[in-house]
Amino acid sequence: ILPSMIETAAVSWVTPTYLVTRGQQIRVYSCIKREIYARGGSFFLRDTKGDPPVEGGYKGATVLEPKRAPWFYPRAIVSLDFASLYPSTMMQYNLSHETWSPTPTDDGRFYHHEEGCGFIRTSVHQGILPTILIKLKASRKVYKNAMAFHEKQAHEALDDNARRTHAFMEKVYDAKQKATKVTMNSVYG
Repeated sequence: ILPSMIETAAVSWVTPTYLVTRGQQIRVYSCIKREIYARGGSFFLRDTKGDPPVEGGYKGATVLEPKRAPWFYPRAIVSLDFASLYPSTMMQYNLSHETWSPTPTDDGRFYHHEEGCGFIRTSVHQGILPTILIKLKASRKVYKNAMAFHEKQAHEALDDNARRTHAFMEKVYDAKQKATKVTMNSVYG
């Protein structure tokens, strides 16, 4: 558990204590803050304690009742695995708070949504959330490749010391790639 917490803290730029006491929001906040500072900007949070409550609350996900008994399907079920579907969509269409426009122009600078709003194209301005996701996705790929390398080296090692070293490094890179995945989930979620 400790190596996973340390790697998650390192990936999301928070202390391990924050992972236990503050939840996912602090990871996203920290990643966004870091990216804004890297761009030479500044960041502040507005105090929302005095804001009126949202009437009716927030709508959650729609869950449909199964048509048949949930444990029996007479025909095969096809399941498609879209690699990082939500982060990929955010990166492709530059979905980020600062790239949204309620009234986008028709001059080719925006991706248009059917509801009338739009998001500015990446070629004009790269959004903060897509940038974070691109960096996390790239680093996760590096970690997964390093993990596979050490796994192979551990299996092919001729002496116990090398086997233990590579097995340990495989676990380290596995913790790093999992921490990166969890942080990506927090950012796009």
